[in-house]
Amino acid sequence: MALPLAHLLLYAAVACSQQRDAPFYNLFTELNHREAFQTIVLENCARNTFISEQVWAETPKLLLDTRLHHQTELKMHFNHHMLVIVCIEAENMAIDALNALANQLQHIRQTRIILWVEHKAAYLAAVRKRQIVTELFRYAQSLQMLNVIALFGDFGDFESNNLVYTFDAFPSFKLKSAPLTTGINYFPDKTCQLYGHPLYTLPDQNQPRTLLYRDTNGKLQLSGYVGKLVQAFSQHLNATLRFSQAVTIGENIYQGDQLNRTRSGEIDFSTSLGSYKFFANTYDFSYPFEFAKWLMMLPLERELEVNEMFLYIFQSQLLRYIIVISVVVSLFLSLFDYFQVSPPRKSSRSLYAILCKREHTFRGVLGQSFPLAPYNNWRMSFIYLTIFLIGLLTNCLFSVYLKTFLTRPPTKPRIRSLEDLARSNVRCLINMREIYVFKQIYGEAGWSHYRNAFEVISSWPEFLARRLSLNTSYGYTITTSLWPIIELKQSFSQRKLFRLTTDIVMDDDLVMAIPIQENSVYKTALDRFVSAVQEAGLIHYWREMTFFDMLAVGSIKLDGLNDSRAYRVLVLGDFHWMYWLFGVSYSVSISVFILELLLLG
Repeated sequence: MALPLAHLLLYAAVACSQQRDAPFYNLFTELNHREAFQTIVLENCARNTFISEQVWAETPKLLLDTRLHHQTELKMHFNHHMLVIVCIEAENMAIDALNALANQLQHIRQTRIILWVEHKAAYLAAVRKRQIVTELFRYAQSLQMLNVIALFGDFGDFESNNLVYTFDAFPSFKLKSAPLTTGINYFPDKTCQLYGHPLYTLPDQNQPRTLLYRDTNGKLQLSGYVGKLVQAFSQHLNATLRFSQAVTIGENIYQGDQLNRTRSGEIDFSTSLGSYKFFANTYDFSYPFEFAKWLMMLPLERELEVNEMFLYIFQSQLLRYIIVISVVVSLFLSLFDYFQVSPPRKSSRSLYAILCKREHTFRGVLGQSFPLAPYNNWRMSFIYLTIFLIGLLTNCLFSVYLKTFLTRPPTKPRIRSLEDLARSNVRCLINMREIYVFKQIYGEAGWSHYRNAFEVISSWPEFLARRLSLNTSYGYTITTSLWPIIELKQSFSQRKLFRLTTDIVMDDDLVMAIPIQENSVYKTALDRFVSAVQEAGLIHYWREMTFFDMLAVGSIKLDGLNDSRAYRVLVLGDFHWMYWLFGVSYSVSISVFILELLLLG
């Protein structure tokens, strides 16, 4: 009699347990149906307390204790496709458990979290339960954890046992509860609709990335291709974009200062771009916005002056060819003259004397007149004809060189390295804060070695203003992403003022992104938006439109860009080297003539 009674009691207990756990089984089935979790983390819970093995039989489970594993970062071992179930006591160390959980979920706080709230009392009133979960949810929200729901382990209260507590974060905190049933998304994306909630940012006004101006109504407007993206992002989330402080038009902010503002929580994200290669890690930035190189824009090499052109001609290979041809032709002419057969007579001159008296050959090669020998055979006539043709070609080549150089003057040698830059009279303007980045690449020894190639400026706004004004007194450091604006501005000029030096690459691997708060609830949404905008090609479109915005508000001025080369007549100063050459030549000739008179007189 006792054995059947025991079986009956056991069957009743199992049936009661199944009826009690049925709502939770439905909840876990619904969660598993919406997202196939790759890991189940049980925080302060026994393995089989309430987890249904039928739902997650094949899913790995991890048991943690916040008192022992509060510094363990789960991102080092798992991705965010996991479900964390935290067992906490309502009146004992609940906040500490959330702090430990936040440390464990560093950089993956969008993970789904279920708070299993236990209490020692036999019964808790509904009002008290709402107070408990409100406190827990508000604190979780302050820790940037929004995907949180709460359940009470009160199996004696059937009504509470069938309620899931959740909350709305935007536009303001609002506690909600829903029945344990199928067809409900217990972890909706809370950041897809902000209902006008403010997003705090601050533009760095580094044109063309961000630009501030006032419209005809005096209202402050944000432009720039990064500014346009931030505006579109806030509209996409139905948020209100606000500046964290009063801004002044034209007041530039360095990217390091913007990064510090996001780290301190002053702004949600920055309306600017920065590189995490030298200043921070990837978690302080959004999805990569653009990839760039850190190069230099240098003024186009100066054209040679007219007086330098004559010297340039004589320094060219043409002069060497003339000298070589003159020597060869003179040698043949001397040999034919010495060994001539017709008229048949024996020359009384020595071969050395004939070789030394062929200066008229050089005159003939230059196209000048010279005396011919009184006795010529066909060999001598052929050499003279060759000299005439070479003289004609030489005169034509000199004319072509001179006319070409006068209409399209050659330039100074191109700067192709930092060594060339240091030897030239051109200096590259660099901001004091960029020296740190330069030293990170080239080291202290590199900066000391190339220090003479740079002009250091302490003011970041002044540096940006000079670069945008195309002041040719200096070269400037620039990223390849900003160069298109410079090219657009130069396209309105008749001749280019600057060129991008691809030979001098200071850094060829810059990943530019938007600084954002670490563990920000907006990071996932911003990453998706930046990726979608890039795929749509809007960044390139916004970059071009920004140029015309800058032109309209006067940030870019086209005055002074018509730097076309003025054609002018030759003046006496253009013949400086010709005067010098004639003066030296005549001085030597007169000196030799006087010396001959004195020695032979």
